[in-house]
Amino acid sequence: MMNSITLTRREMLQCSVAAALTLPASGAGAGQSSPVTATGVVRADGAGLGGVLVTNGRDIVSTDEDGRYAISCNGDAIISVIKPTGYAVPLDPETNLARFYRIHQPLGTPPELDLSGPGIAPTGPLPESLDFHLTRADEPTRFDAILLADPQPETHAEVNFIRDGLLPAIGATKAAFGITLGDITGDNHALYPRINALIGQIGAPWYSAIGNHDLNYEAPDDRYARETFKRTFGPTHYAFEYGGALFIVLDNIVYHGADPAQPEQMGDYHDALDSIQLQFVANVLKHTPADQLVVLSMHIPLKSRRDSSGRHIAIADTAELLRIIGDRRCVSYSGHTHMSETRYILPDADAPERSAHRHQVLATVCGSWWSGPFDERGVALADCCDGSPAGYYILSVDGARCATQFRPTHGARGRGLRIVLSERANEVGEARRLLGPALTREQIPHADIIVNIFEGGPRTSVSCSISNRPPFAMRQKSQPDPFVAAEYRRNGDVIKPWVKAVNTGHLWVAPMPTDLADGVHRIDVASVSDSGATHHASVIVEIVAERSAFALSSAVGLSPAVVSH
Repeated sequence: MMNSITLTRREMLQCSVAAALTLPASGAGAGQSSPVTATGVVRADGAGLGGVLVTNGRDIVSTDEDGRYAISCNGDAIISVIKPTGYAVPLDPETNLARFYRIHQPLGTPPELDLSGPGIAPTGPLPESLDFHLTRADEPTRFDAILLADPQPETHAEVNFIRDGLLPAIGATKAAFGITLGDITGDNHALYPRINALIGQIGAPWYSAIGNHDLNYEAPDDRYARETFKRTFGPTHYAFEYGGALFIVLDNIVYHGADPAQPEQMGDYHDALDSIQLQFVANVLKHTPADQLVVLSMHIPLKSRRDSSGRHIAIADTAELLRIIGDRRCVSYSGHTHMSETRYILPDADAPERSAHRHQVLATVCGSWWSGPFDERGVALADCCDGSPAGYYILSVDGARCATQFRPTHGARGRGLRIVLSERANEVGEARRLLGPALTREQIPHADIIVNIFEGGPRTSVSCSISNRPPFAMRQKSQPDPFVAAEYRRNGDVIKPWVKAVNTGHLWVAPMPTDLADGVHRIDVASVSDSGATHHASVIVEIVAERSAFALSSAVGLSPAVVSH
């Protein structure tokens, strides 16, 4: 295992091609023009299991009472089983990756593509019986799952951050399974074996979505841009059940093909859902009770304020996807932007009676692409560009209801919010100097209390009270987080050049009262999210008549200490 991860990307390719050439060639090659039919049996503990869904990525069939199925397989395809509630699929013994599929690619990946990551070896013709094996499992309707967005290491040094930062933070968390929402690496497929072995130590079955940084950039078009991902993780869109909930993983990336003028031949892409996936979702839901919770996972947001290039995101097929979902209880999750955001997407004009769909963009594991400064373990703090800490999420499901909890990788970053004092932003919203925990009378009229609620959204309410005064509502405001802006300025030598503080929609602002007496004051903040989740935190500040030795921290831009509850 460890020997393989020390190979270069080119050596890995050579090894995979050599292995492919040792397999027998078949007349039933990839892209057979005439349709073929995959047949087989789904078994559980040795006996055929009826009523299990099997898919070719678009069509769906159900096994008969003996567990038998037959489904069309025209050209290259991946046949997979949609795991039903109460059963488990086989897991890779080293990584815990779920193995619920069989790749049918008779000629494999064309070797002339010269992909940097290993492709798929020729599979030959379909076997006479393509069988799947499940085992019975106890699956309660109340459970937790782990969601990771964008681990995205580019080097082994950054994989170390996953080992030394993320895994200790997750610790003994008990989860039914986990999903990584794409960008598993930062363009370096040679890191997959090591990353997968580390994530496997969490001890839960693991599923993966594809991200734009998981593509084979050398591919001439979208068709062969996922070969290394498929070889490692399986299909790029699929579904499974757990505890009565349906989970659907989607691939919303369309690759335009290699660009020889760019590093690694990285071509452009756009975000969309193709007609095959939309049909797949529709077909799955035909077999899904209307009152069952549906959870969608993908890499690029259905809708977002921006991506890392600064452009706004709105998947062209979002309206059609939500039309297919209809009035079902459904939520969706994504990553990609390296910011936290909650969106409520309104239905189209043809269905005004439908309620808004809740889509949550997750803060990323790698935060600001593993930028420093570093903690006492040498792990990059990597706060996101919107001020959210790097971290992961716990998705808690209870029947048809669910909620997420954000957990920063670095415990010292607090659990749900951060409070700072800052000079008031100017008329165009530019963040000013961060203030310290000691304020002079001269500073107070120009000071704001700024609260970053990491999972905050348009339906979050935030209140503040100072020194036992009556609480008051804080105002939501879009501007850069002054805390992370100051952090980036102070640590420019370890911040990647494209990392900048950006406007965020989960800041709440209130002016410091000007009638506070000199002395020590406590600022208490409480927030309530749309799901009912609450966060509380406080800071201690001192007000002094004039600058003195103990007020020096204001001059050097230190922030107040946050006590988070």
